[in-house]
Amino acid sequence: MRSVQLPPLVKISLEAADLLDPTAMSEADQDDFIGAVGFGTLALFLLPVFEIGAVGDLAFSAIIGGGLSAYLALRKDSVGLLARSVAGRQANRAAIVVAETADYVEETYQVSDKVKKSALAAGEAVKQKASTVLSDVTKN
Repeated sequence: MRSVQLPPLVKISLEAADLLDPTAMSEADQDDFIGAVGFGTLALFLLPVFEIGAVGDLAFSAIIGGGLSAYLALRKDSVGLLARSVAGRQANRAAIVVAETADYVEETYQVSDKVKKSALAAGEAVKQKASTVLSDVTKN
């Protein structure tokens, strides 16, 4: 069990709304709950709903998509169970697969090293071009 405690007022509000207390869930259920919230955020983020830039879009997606998913996942009925077990668990599995794939790609192709080398080479090329342009301007 994780040792996070909710403030008493939040616990009272959850009880009044007939919602589960996420701190009273098992670790597996908490992981599924967090997966459901992440899924709701990502799903809304990928839809072209908010056209206010990436940061604003992510913020509104987290508040609205994540908030709605959190509410659904905390319900005590079959909707809550479905949100946690299907959306949450599948989102967690997808995240694990993505992380493992990213590790494999990095180990196999050393993408980070190649990007760093390319960025350094591009930076040197820009410096040389800027130096050439600057010397041409000062000659004239």
